[in-house]
Amino acid sequence: MWKCENVEIDTAFVRSDHFHISTFSNFHIKMFMKELIFKARQLRDEGDFQEALTLLDQPSLKGDGEAAFLAGEIHYNNQNWGAALNSFRHCMQIDPSQTAAQTYVDLILNILGFFHTDQFNP
Repeated sequence: MWKCENVEIDTAFVRSDHFHISTFSNFHIKMFMKELIFKARQLRDEGDFQEALTLLDQPSLKGDGEAAFLAGEIHYNNQNWGAALNSFRHCMQIDPSQTAAQTYVDLILNILGFFHTDQFNP
């Protein structure tokens, strides 16, 4: 159960098909989104990456650049390069001025493009 600005939301209800965020005001939606991101950061810091990604995959966070960036960081730290690249590029679509996401994209592309000629058989 999360409580955000006098609105209590059951986490099982959030994951169900019966949850419609349109029933809240814009203020409550923004507060709810910030609360989801905050909870995902806590879960990431505790090492529960899968649960953090589940929270960040909520439909209400699809257009949030901060959520996409956080998901990208989690994927990057788990060396899930494809998902990290997708998350960071999604973040840059939402907020083109996000230079940290571009830096991560460049790093991932360098990792994926790296090869050492001495490691190949002649």
